[in-house]
Amino acid sequence: MRITPELLQKYHDGLCTEAESREVEQWLAATDDLDGYAQQGDEEAAISEIWQKLDLQERHHPKPPRIAWLYPLLAAAAACLLLVASWNYFRHPATQPGSIAVVGKKIEYRYLQTADGERKRFLLPDSTVVYLNAGSRLTYPAGFSDTARVAWLTGEGYFEVAKDSTRPFTIHTASTRTTVLGTAFNLKSYPGSNVTLVVSEGKVRFASKTAGTAPLILTANERGIYDLREDRLAQDRVYARGHYGWVHDKLAFDNQPLSDIAPVLERWYGIKVVITAPELAARRCTGSFVNPSLENLMGSLAYSLNIKYKIENKNLTIY
Repeated sequence: MRITPELLQKYHDGLCTEAESREVEQWLAATDDLDGYAQQGDEEAAISEIWQKLDLQERHHPKPPRIAWLYPLLAAAAACLLLVASWNYFRHPATQPGSIAVVGKKIEYRYLQTADGERKRFLLPDSTVVYLNAGSRLTYPAGFSDTARVAWLTGEGYFEVAKDSTRPFTIHTASTRTTVLGTAFNLKSYPGSNVTLVVSEGKVRFASKTAGTAPLILTANERGIYDLREDRLAQDRVYARGHYGWVHDKLAFDNQPLSDIAPVLERWYGIKVVITAPELAARRCTGSFVNPSLENLMGSLAYSLNIKYKIENKNLTIY
């Protein structure tokens, strides 16, 4: 039986059959030192462990393109954190801000999601405004606690965080943690890609969950990058507005190879892109397009990159 995020959610909700529960418990037991994580109250270590296991499993058993593979991280992490050596649930209630384990009480979560080809604006309970780019998902508790505001992101979002000096706002991705009190920034973390944070205004703390480097403190027009391969943080200065133009239906490329542009087009238009030759994939493009149709965009790219293309149904072939 495959242990999927959906099955972990079902397990956390107490809806599994006896056989399913047994499989989930065996899978969780195979994760190193989960009991230690629960006893120490180390939520971050447990969450990181679950992300890594689900990501590894997904690489070996990929799903169809438009099915989100990270169904709620919260449920998986909660199930993991509440598991101890004797399988005594809720024996170690967590007390730190943003905790997902509460004795005798079921925590309800909300999920905001966009499909490929769509971008949406949402309002969170604390009046924070969130714009989700195509193929993205944000998980958060139905009600934030009195001491913290916590959310989990996969994909890309632009956040206008409501100011609250008493309750930091923290956004988790698979490998990073972003903390603010009230500011605006763009955070991008699609599966398998580097995590990029660009600050529009205010001050943001950007930290890796694994790298041994110190967190970055970023201000307006600064970018933080978590390099997935190198497992390290880096920062530089950028023109922030050029990195969240998608909020205003603007598609922008900054000296990017066609291989990097292809997945952007797939999410933006909800299509499948095939590049027929490595030489074509290496060609680079710089440009900005306001709410472009696929035909108009590809006409411009074909001219500037000296490529040919064919659009059939939901498939784009570049040759």
